[in-house]
Amino acid sequence: MARRTILAFLFAVALFAVPGVTPAQRAPSDPGLVVHAGVLIDRPGETPKREHTLVVRDGKIIAVRPGYVSPEAAGQPQARLLDMRAATVLPGLIDTHVHLATEDPYAPDRRLRQASQSDPTLTLLAARNAEQTLLAGFTTVRDLGSPGVVAFALRDAVQAQTVRGPRILASGEVVSVTGGRGDLFGYRAEVDAVLAPPTLCDGADDCRRAVRAAIRRGADVIKVAATGGIVSESPVGAAAQISDSELAAIVETAHALGRRVAVHAHGADGVRAALAAGADSIEHGTYASAEMFARMRAEDVYFVPTLSAAEATVDYVTGHDYIAAPIRARAEGLRPQVLQAIALARKARVKIAFGTDSGIGAHGKNALEFDLLVRAGLSPTEALVTATRHAAELLGIEDIVGTLESGKRADFIAVLGDPLQSPAPLHDVRVVVQDGVVRKSKSLEEKLP
Repeated sequence: MARRTILAFLFAVALFAVPGVTPAQRAPSDPGLVVHAGVLIDRPGETPKREHTLVVRDGKIIAVRPGYVSPEAAGQPQARLLDMRAATVLPGLIDTHVHLATEDPYAPDRRLRQASQSDPTLTLLAARNAEQTLLAGFTTVRDLGSPGVVAFALRDAVQAQTVRGPRILASGEVVSVTGGRGDLFGYRAEVDAVLAPPTLCDGADDCRRAVRAAIRRGADVIKVAATGGIVSESPVGAAAQISDSELAAIVETAHALGRRVAVHAHGADGVRAALAAGADSIEHGTYASAEMFARMRAEDVYFVPTLSAAEATVDYVTGHDYIAAPIRARAEGLRPQVLQAIALARKARVKIAFGTDSGIGAHGKNALEFDLLVRAGLSPTEALVTATRHAAELLGIEDIVGTLESGKRADFIAVLGDPLQSPAPLHDVRVVVQDGVVRKSKSLEEKLP
């Protein structure tokens, strides 16, 4: 009996492990959607369309047609009609830098939580944060650092439609040298031995092992910490913490196994090393120079400035007296420094991808990044491009999301007002559709204040 039970379990696992097939995809075809859009921003950065219709079937856009086409005329008489003639319809938003399992990372009890919260507890927390993110209009995210296998479990549950959340690309644990940004601090040695992530490494060969271990666990992307952070307890602060040979080995191994590499780098020395190693994106880039941004442009490296995290960090550090003096000093100069980085990136025409580092700040408030990008000098249109076309390109999924075109996934949102004039409408997303499924529907009759 036990043997039959085990065989049945293995058969079920094999059935649902067929590449590219999920239980959700085996469901009978839905009747589809026909969407009447008053304004359609189908390709952010280009001229919007007015009075157009999206035709959706089996989670994909099958047509974008001028005028308001009825379900019958669209060839889908059973389809649900979404009347959004009073709204602006645009692609589902993408946040390329989140931490869904993280909250209050600077709080005094953070070490206790790291030692006491189980992976199941963190997965439930991450699921709540994922739903908040989805309802804010972000239908795809890249999770760049979560404990254990939390992000992988959540990613798979979202794909299977067990829980509601954005499409997730996940790195799992951060690859870091021992004592670096991704290590744990403040514990007894025997506790360290239990809690230390398997992606800590020392020396080029060991760092190759760490990348392979991350991919074996399920990593879609590799996140590596090349420098400390603004609130790092290390005496070197935001400076480089990894050797050039280690970083080169990490990037080479990841690329050989088909994974892109996101490099956490605040200090200029870390940015330089990341570019020399062949990084795909620079996360933060706070102290990068004009020369480094020019190289990013030349080598098509994306810049993810995470302005929201800088704001949240400054607010927290300046509001709590227990923060150490060196950390406080770094935080005090952070706002003008990140604005300078944005200015240098724009001057070099670097591709900026939208990333909030949520978890440092609040989940579900991702749209704050639009305000900060515009304040830093981007136009509202340019800011929207960072969260759609550029973000999709960085993640390597521009063939399925980022614009609203025939053949792509039916990920779109609706807002009142014009997000190309001001980011304000993006703070009040009225409708969220993900893979052709309506995840949020709020009245389109109310007017913005």
